[in-house]
Amino acid sequence: IWSLRCTDNDGTHRVVTIEVNNATQTIVQARTKRNQSPTAQHKNIIQRWASTAGLSVGTYMWGRAW
Repeated sequence: IWSLRCTDNDGTHRVVTIEVNNATQTIVQARTKRNQSPTAQHKNIIQRWASTAGLSVGTYMWGRAW
C-alpha cells in the first residue's frame, strides 16, 4: 500500500491510497477519500510513478478500462 501525498500551506496530506500487487508488480487499485476514484491529475501522476518504478497499471482499475 502506497500513498500519493500533496503538500500545501496547511501541510502534507494523503490524497490517494494506491494498492500494488507485489507478485505481479501491478497497481490494482487507487482510491481517494470516501472510496472515490482519483482525479485525472492524480491518474497522470500515478501513471508517471508506475513508469518510473517499473510497475504496470491494472487494465480494469476502478471497474472500467483506465
